[in-house]
Amino acid sequence: SSEEMARSLADLWLVNRSWGGFRVLARRVLERVGRSPGGRLLLLDIGAGSGHLARRLARCLKAAGVDAVVVATDLQWRHLAAGRRMLGGDSPPAVSADAFLLPFADRSVDWVVSNLFFHHFSPEENVRLLKSFARVARRGFLSLDLRRHRLPLLFASLAGRYLFRS
Repeated sequence: SSEEMARSLADLWLVNRSWGGFRVLARRVLERVGRSPGGRLLLLDIGAGSGHLARRLARCLKAAGVDAVVVATDLQWRHLAAGRRMLGGDSPPAVSADAFLLPFADRSVDWVVSNLFFHHFSPEENVRLLKSFARVARRGFLSLDLRRHRLPLLFASLAGRYLFRS
């Protein structure tokens, strides 16, 4: 249901902001973007879900004096629409797109970023994703992800009952 999806997206944002995923990715983006020549930058957040991370990344870049637009990109338009409802007028620009077949011209964006996205795919699919990112990115791409392991999975399954809404 739409309500369950919204709760799940809120849980994902809780994980991103509470356990350091966003902070690490933002720090890396700022390190690299700081070396980029002037002018407005265009970043794609792939697998953006609700767009919370894209919105916060845009705020961080602005606070650092970087003129940038961060576009939330997700295959599921319903996730992006839920994000618009959750974030209201402060939601980032959004595009529903398949990460394997990004609907952008070659080298048309400055940076592609992704957070907690790659672990959903096989190694072969990850190669295809990286090729897709490399095709559209002028300057590069940054990805932060995790390696699945039994202990964190056990923690998430036990603690999740108390921490998560979905």
